[in-house]
Amino acid sequence: MKQPKTGFHLSIDVENLSRSTETLEFERSLDPLLFKLNESNIKATFFVLGQLVTRWKTRIAEIQSEGHEVALHGYSHTSIEALGKQKFAEETKIGCDILSEALGHQTYGYRAPYFSLTKKCPWAPEIIKSLDFTYSSSVLPAWNPQASYPDAPKNPFKWSCGLVEFPVQSYGFGRLRVPLLGGAYIRLAPEFLYRAIKDLTNTSKFVYTYCHPYDFDTNESFYRVENGSWIFSKLLFMRRDLMLRRILQLVHTGQKTFSELMNDKQFINELTVFSPKATND
Repeated sequence: MKQPKTGFHLSIDVENLSRSTETLEFERSLDPLLFKLNESNIKATFFVLGQLVTRWKTRIAEIQSEGHEVALHGYSHTSIEALGKQKFAEETKIGCDILSEALGHQTYGYRAPYFSLTKKCPWAPEIIKSLDFTYSSSVLPAWNPQASYPDAPKNPFKWSCGLVEFPVQSYGFGRLRVPLLGGAYIRLAPEFLYRAIKDLTNTSKFVYTYCHPYDFDTNESFYRVENGSWIFSKLLFMRRDLMLRRILQLVHTGQKTFSELMNDKQFINELTVFSPKATND
């Protein structure tokens, strides 16, 4: 018998990419998204940048009270490698303390900016674990020019320190893999590819999509992203009008959040342990 579809879990990386320092661009796009999620009884995980927590403290409390999970997206939007071991430990602790205070309890999840937990920073999982995070979602197990870890497991796993990792789900062959469940892919995919993405629901016990508030923002005026090409900037703005409808078709009521899945002892016990060799980089 074919198993019923469980739907994707929705995760949203909250960071401020707006040119304006007066308005947090994600607030405009999150309001209609939150309304639709609550209307459909769908819970999401919001990975929030530590630098935004103080300004957004009230909204964080509101989101948590509505049953959504709130986790840390780093303190500043800087890759782990760029920070280095000491600075990474310092910034992550600051972000953890700020967010935990806003939530009223320890935050359980961490996601590195740019999914930048790579083989060049083998010390990162132990630092994350030492700050009492129970899981990370920071690894892209496919080649990417910005940050990637092609040799990492493709399914959820445990680091040798005990930290649970939920890598970005990627699809393809060998190193030629694509993170099809990212917001841009969902927005830009032609209809036949979008239908294929929907069918990926049955490929894993836990499938999640990740996106950003700007993916839903149909009112933002086009601008060229700093240090980005015109084509890259254009892709950030294309087909945003499709995003909300497609996301609501992908995510379903009852899908577990990351922290809820951490309470599934059978799932956790079945995870393989990954012990990468340290590099000299």
